[in-house]
Amino acid sequence: MLLTIFLAVVICAAVALMMFAGVAFIQDTKMFCFGCLDMYTVLIID
Repeated sequence: MLLTIFLAVVICAAVALMMFAGVAFIQDTKMFCFGCLDMYTVLIID
């Protein structure tokens, strides 16, 4: 029972960390991508 609860908490923490890492990676690539700004403006205008 305790092992199940512990593993559930560990898996939830791992998923949360992966989501944070994904968001950080996307924000990092947006800063260095010049074509992304054009696509972003096109998406917002349309």
